[in-house]
Amino acid sequence: METQIMKRYLICLLVVLSTGTAPLTTTHAQQPETKKSEPVRSERLIPYRGTVGAVDLKKKTFTLKNKAGDKTRLFKIDAKTVFEADKAKKMLKDIQPGLSVRGSCLKVKNREYVARLVRWTIQTSPKGTAESP
Repeated sequence: METQIMKRYLICLLVVLSTGTAPLTTTHAQQPETKKSEPVRSERLIPYRGTVGAVDLKKKTFTLKNKAGDKTRLFKIDAKTVFEADKAKKMLKDIQPGLSVRGSCLKVKNREYVARLVRWTIQTSPKGTAESP
């Protein structure tokens, strides 16, 4: 009984292989070419947190400093970037140096990031009035 099943399996396998189907693996020449001018973006969002060092409204960028203040990361802004402060929608012009922000971004190239979410909390004084950070 098992030998008959094995014979039928082998016959089916030979039929499939002899029909001239495309190979299971592709060579480098068969792979579609990607545009070299467009950067390859990973679709995985990366969380970040830090203190804003500088904001450039013309270039639509901002930098984050590390705790020691000796290294910075540059974040670019595009049409998909969302700014929130205490769950209220904000804009790039609302970010100020020294502000503590967190969010998520996409890594475009080595050491280049595109921000998707920039979130911060407006600190209030004990009297209930807003303080500027």
